[in-house]
Amino acid sequence: MSDWMRLLVRDRQTIFGAVFAAFISSHAALVLLFGFAGSLGNAIFTGLFLSLTTAVIWFLTFRNDFAVSALDYIFVGLVAVILCSVLSNGLTAEPKEYVLLILTLFAYPACRFIRVDDLTRGRHGFDFVQAVLVVIGTAATIAALVGQWNGFRSKPIIFGFDGAAIYFLQSLSYLVFSVLIARQLTAFRAFLFFFLLIIPMAIFAASMVRFVFVALVGTLVLATYLGFWRRKNILIVVAAIVIGIAAGFVSRSTHVLRYSTYAMGADQIDSTRTPQPENQLSRPQTAPTGVPTGKQATRSQALAPSCSTDANVNMQNSIAIRKVLLYDAAFMLPSAGLFGHGLDGFMRKSCLTGHQIHNSFVQAFVEFGWLGGILFAMLVAKSWWSILKVARRDAASRFAFCCLTFVVLLCLAHGRFSREAVVFAWIGAVAGMTQPARIRSPVTEPAESFVSRPS
Repeated sequence: MSDWMRLLVRDRQTIFGAVFAAFISSHAALVLLFGFAGSLGNAIFTGLFLSLTTAVIWFLTFRNDFAVSALDYIFVGLVAVILCSVLSNGLTAEPKEYVLLILTLFAYPACRFIRVDDLTRGRHGFDFVQAVLVVIGTAATIAALVGQWNGFRSKPIIFGFDGAAIYFLQSLSYLVFSVLIARQLTAFRAFLFFFLLIIPMAIFAASMVRFVFVALVGTLVLATYLGFWRRKNILIVVAAIVIGIAAGFVSRSTHVLRYSTYAMGADQIDSTRTPQPENQLSRPQTAPTGVPTGKQATRSQALAPSCSTDANVNMQNSIAIRKVLLYDAAFMLPSAGLFGHGLDGFMRKSCLTGHQIHNSFVQAFVEFGWLGGILFAMLVAKSWWSILKVARRDAASRFAFCCLTFVVLLCLAHGRFSREAVVFAWIGAVAGMTQPARIRSPVTEPAESFVSRPS
């Protein structure tokens, strides 16, 4: 046997942990790779990166002890509905979105063979990769903030990407879950972790990252309520998050004031944009009684709310944008039918160019129909409940529960279905970790494994 094969056999699960970390933090990894290469992105390289990491995860975790579960049936049903949607609607999105959708769906079978032992023994590689992404990402964010401190944009452009700070904070969140659950925190280590967390938390708060903090704290609070870890440890982490957010917000109080104004419902209209002249398509002519008349009424009713001249949205106000997008989604839902409007069909009908709904659940209902939306919601709910029932049994299951909860919460504000590979990866992992006990391999944890216990 060659040396590299011996290394693969000996360190298979460590390599799995590193590759799995790169996969679920692929956005952060790709931002850094493209940034250091001086590129703004490359679709072919992105596809190769996602394909390779997916294939390696499958190769390193494949087993013969497969047993079909309820999650598998729901997933197959969802894939069948998506295929029916494509066949009934035709090609409604760019080719790259279909490629990303295929890679997203393949994440489920690729991670379907993950077991508790893989996450247990692979945590060293997982933590190392996430730590590298966080350290380099924080440094890159600091450099970008310094150069763009007084700019009008709240989020800094990092290596040409405006969402990079969001991706780096997601990697930090995975690392927080792993450290809290996977390691025994002594008093000294807990306070060291506290001080190490404050700096990146403050940096990402100054970058005006918002909902990721909500998802992180929400997951921590839920896990604490369920007794997944010692409450003193969670209090230390929450304190670091609060202090970091406060420091970051104070340092950029002008932007915080502007977003507070947005949150209270002000500045939703862009007063700097010149309203376009009303035309017959955007506002139907009405009879003296105010009722739309004739053929013109039929044409106007086919337009989404964002196409009205009244929807002069302030494009700097993400809250106002999401409100209009939800109005558009509500407008399209009744006509979605069984198979929806097709992938990215929402973007073809909405007049907010380039914007998806930002909510994967609503998008599934609109673009894959009522059947697709229901099956996707069932898949998420069933996987969440399955891992919750076994989460008290071992630390790896608690870690999977926290990560699944976190990414599902992110779906509510940052979701785009064709790019939800991480969600399907965790659902696949949950299916593997919770398959029937009579077939699943017994859990064996190393001596230095997850040893923290709830108080």
